[in-house]
Amino acid sequence: MNSKNHKIINQDYISPIPSSAQKVFSGILFDVYHWEQKQFDGTYKTFEALKRLSSVQVIAKTKENKFVILKEEQPQDEQVGYSLIGGGCDFEDELPQEGARRELLEETGMKCDELELFEVTHPGGKIDWPCYYFIAHDCEVVQEQNLDSGEKIEVLEVDFEEFLTIVEDEHFRNKYFSNYLFRILHTPNKFEELKEKLRIN
Repeated sequence: MNSKNHKIINQDYISPIPSSAQKVFSGILFDVYHWEQKQFDGTYKTFEALKRLSSVQVIAKTKENKFVILKEEQPQDEQVGYSLIGGGCDFEDELPQEGARRELLEETGMKCDELELFEVTHPGGKIDWPCYYFIAHDCEVVQEQNLDSGEKIEVLEVDFEEFLTIVEDEHFRNKYFSNYLFRILHTPNKFEELKEKLRIN
């Protein structure tokens, strides 16, 4: 994801990796960068950081006002878990909103009438890995799922109360979103703001 495309989505995103950094290792998901960082005493020290293509997460809501949750199995995990729709952008110049629509279509067979940016998160520190959260409104099935060999996904459509219960479940895989929801459930104004964004009457 180049800086131009970041700015289209999120004006405030700043990479922790300086432009002078050199890539010293290319991994399947993460690349490793090194650079010489000046210290307070005037000496220099080699700093290191990881970089990964952006990820997307989709909070999907159908035309029937049901929330879409994935019940999935992963090859490295024997425990069946729950998750939002999502994954990584497939290539450097894929815009987050394009990745979100693609993941929605691949994992559920759905398209949405409207895609709204909800929040952008990143681990901070020495990892350059922004994750873009979107709300997909008025989703409907237009084709069958198109899953890869590492995915077993059952699509669940649940009401808002069931959605909240699943997100709080210990087997829900997106811990950032679980923690976010836990925080705002105890802040009435924030919870009402969330319901408004999700168009919950």
